[in-house]
Amino acid sequence: TYSKDSVAHVQKYLTKNEVPVHLFEPYIDEIFVRLRGDIFRKFVESDKYTRFCQWKNLELNIQLTMNDFSVHRIIGRGGFGEVYGCRKADTGKMYAMKCLDKKRIKMKQGETLALNERIMLSLVSTGADCPFIVCMTYAFHTPDKLCFVLDLMNGGDLHYHLSQHGVFNEQEMRFYAAEVILGNPDFRFV
Repeated sequence: TYSKDSVAHVQKYLTKNEVPVHLFEPYIDEIFVRLRGDIFRKFVESDKYTRFCQWKNLELNIQLTMNDFSVHRIIGRGGFGEVYGCRKADTGKMYAMKCLDKKRIKMKQGETLALNERIMLSLVSTGADCPFIVCMTYAFHTPDKLCFVLDLMNGGDLHYHLSQHGVFNEQEMRFYAAEVILGNPDFRFV
């Protein structure tokens, strides 16, 4: 249950048939307070958390190869390589696999950029559910490629939508601005 003040705040707007952007903020604040408190502490002290950490450790230390994935069509291109849709063979889960060509990286003197990308992806890939950030699940290399296995985000990124639409109307702009603002807390530790 929520506090009387939070309920009154929401009811005040709903009785006026108004739905402002901040309508549910009191509820969200109360949920976060509860999650940061006793619930999270109990989770950290539980066997489930220990098991989660064990799986994460295994996941991070596993030696993968291209044979662990079924690679599908190209879904994007960049300066150093391509991004493919792929499926992990043992789980069937779909991912995006970003393959950077080592020769192209060296030719364009992009070693620092590639290394920084790997570091940043590992920093934001905490295992937490961050719906507005593409997280890296696995990374490995072959003799000629660096491979980052990332969350597959169907529908494209902001750059794709800008290139398709040119200019957003006000409603589209509000939608994407809200996604950026909501995604901001996920960057707090970077």
